[in-house]
Amino acid sequence: MFKHLPRLILPVAPAAVLLGLFYRQSRTLIFIRDYGQASSTMIADVFGMLFSSNILYYLLLLPAFFIVLSFSCSYLLTMVYKHFRTGKLSVRMPLSNVNHGLEAIMPNIALIFLMLLVYKALFGCVVSLLSEIFVGGGEPAIALVAVVAVLGVITYAFVIFFMMYPVISVALMLVYGYTFIDAIGESLRVGGKKDFLPLVLAYCLPFLINAVVSYVLMMLDAPVAVSVIVDIILQLFVITYTVLFSVISVFSQQKLERIDLKKLY
Repeated sequence: MFKHLPRLILPVAPAAVLLGLFYRQSRTLIFIRDYGQASSTMIADVFGMLFSSNILYYLLLLPAFFIVLSFSCSYLLTMVYKHFRTGKLSVRMPLSNVNHGLEAIMPNIALIFLMLLVYKALFGCVVSLLSEIFVGGGEPAIALVAVVAVLGVITYAFVIFFMMYPVISVALMLVYGYTFIDAIGESLRVGGKKDFLPLVLAYCLPFLINAVVSYVLMMLDAPVAVSVIVDIILQLFVITYTVLFSVISVFSQQKLERIDLKKLY
């Protein structure tokens, strides 16, 4: 990744900039903070802390995230796949690269978006129920805030973990031509018992870094401009790393030949 970093981040730069400008990495952490400071925890208040009140966010920005992220990841995915097959890493022919990987990228990104939205909705329902039971929708007690914080971190970690399977599914669809359903099924078997833990640890690395940096930004109450710049850098790293993880994990687990690793004399 770092050897070819300038060329690798170029295709994902549009997605990283868009997400960095309009999507806060520390959203879950901010929710926990806001919940602890809230004077009312009725269901409308809880969902207001979890979801944007601006309808344009869901009508315009969410589709924009999906389209730009799909095109950027498709570009990088195909570029790296060709590099593994030919030994050449080139940013040329962007239209060809984007078109080649879209069929694999788009359904899996759609699934990831759906997983995140469903998670937030279910989490909001659970927090609202707990608030209604223990404080009647009023100001949360310290013990309840602690429970919500632990619940939020644990459940979000589970969501991130299960996102690994559509991430791996992307490369399976590209390499083997699997259908979306077949690729998801096959992704559940990648790693096996022996290599499962290293696979998970490698996958979780960028998200762990993301969480730590986001926590620091929140605790320091960093200015918006600083948060945006840091988020753009984080997005460049996370998106690039995740796409590389998808391809490398499949090539490694399936023991596929990589021409880029061969020494030519």
